[in-house]
Amino acid sequence: MSDLRLEFDTLLLASARLGYIAGDLKETGYHSTTALDVDHGRLRDALRDFRDAWEVRRNRIGQELDFIGEYVKAVHDTFKELDADYAKRAQKISQALPTPEATPAPQVTPR
Repeated sequence: MSDLRLEFDTLLLASARLGYIAGDLKETGYHSTTALDVDHGRLRDALRDFRDAWEVRRNRIGQELDFIGEYVKAVHDTFKELDADYAKRAQKISQALPTPEATPAPQVTPR
């Protein structure tokens, strides 16, 4: 059985960074008035379509990043609890075991 090693601080940092990025995406809208400044009708329509599609995708990406950040935090919390639980169990087991008595070294007789 292999050991599983997790860097708890790294998990927390990843979760926080994902939340920060998601927040930025949600707060940063497409505020450009470029579409209104363009006189060519088809280009103006294309810019508006892009703006509308980006708005939807940007919000969806923000929601997905929030979900992933929450999931990473849940993984952190779960493994932190498991680590503490296993440490308590190991301590109880080690306290319940009888202490080994010193056994004398075998006697070696020269030939």
